[in-house]
Amino acid sequence: MNVEWKASAHAGLNVTSGNTRGLAVSGSGALSRRAGDHRFAAEISGSLARTQVEIAADTNGVPGIGRGEVHTVVETTMAAWAAKLRYDRFFGKHHSLYGAASAAADAAAGKRLIGALQLGYSRELLRRTGQSLTVEVGYDLAHQDYVSATQAVAVHSARLFTASELTTSPSATASIGAELLTNVGGEDTATGHVKPLEDDRITGRAELSLKVNDHGRLAMRLNARYDSRPAPRPAPAGSSWEDGYSPLADRIDTRSELVFAYSFL
Repeated sequence: MNVEWKASAHAGLNVTSGNTRGLAVSGSGALSRRAGDHRFAAEISGSLARTQVEIAADTNGVPGIGRGEVHTVVETTMAAWAAKLRYDRFFGKHHSLYGAASAAADAAAGKRLIGALQLGYSRELLRRTGQSLTVEVGYDLAHQDYVSATQAVAVHSARLFTASELTTSPSATASIGAELLTNVGGEDTATGHVKPLEDDRITGRAELSLKVNDHGRLAMRLNARYDSRPAPRPAPAGSSWEDGYSPLADRIDTRSELVFAYSFL
């Protein structure tokens, strides 16, 4: 039986200095093994951003901010991670049934832990030299634990995913992918009851990569995420919201990065 292994790693770095000072790092890794009609895959990723900002407090009673009343603090503006395991059972070259389990966290978006189980069907609609197109449909069961709420939420969702890749030259490849999850049952969240089909979560990624050598590629990547029912926003460090006030996280998050990708196999 022919056994195929694939392994890769990605790393990104963003450093700013001068009037704005900050450091952001990101990394991910992927490993898969296919033996005949069975494929197992694992992915892990993480992002961390620290920013230095100035805060002012008028403490000497003189109107305006003077010497000694400006202080520098370092804040964590991003701390997110994700891990996923997936199994595919293939039927022919273009069809498979899949099952997956994942866990993730994104404190800035108000979510302490997001656990999910997925089942579904995957179909490769197009596969030829330089082009591919894949579509998946399925079911997603998510457990969402919020930072600013004691009540976790279970979400039953329908899943639609599509991904396409285009090789424009021997050294350049463009890819795009998007996942839509929409709830099929009602939810009792920290902000009230949500009716079916009113909790939509969309995750998308576009990437342009250039070949550096036989194993390495340099890529520009854009990630975007939309949540129609965002979690309550965590209060700033060392403080809490007043009773009756609970602002929500932004519905849209985007992140662009320059990464180096290395394929081991």
